[in-house]
Amino acid sequence: MISTRWPSLNLLTLYFGLHNAHHRSTGTAWHQLPALHSKLYGSDLARCPAVLTWAQLSGTWVGNRLRRVLEEDYGVVHKGGLEPARVKDFVGTLGVSFLTI
Repeated sequence: MISTRWPSLNLLTLYFGLHNAHHRSTGTAWHQLPALHSKLYGSDLARCPAVLTWAQLSGTWVGNRLRRVLEEDYGVVHKGGLEPARVKDFVGTLGVSFLTI
């Protein structure tokens, strides 16, 4: 999620940050993901445990880039809003460390 404060910025990535909703219903069009996400997880993006902001994700993505190649699990995203510490134990998606945006 690029921004929970300015949700329209998420259009830049076609709502890629709502990836959990996409995996719950893979046939859902990108422009319908915000409504599906709200239905599944609630409308408060800033408090949703299924949402990681760009700031949260980029830190763990860079910090664990090599570790993700060998790690056996994704780690943990802790509950609690937008605090950076909630991703301190999150390794990230395995096997995609060398993909680029």
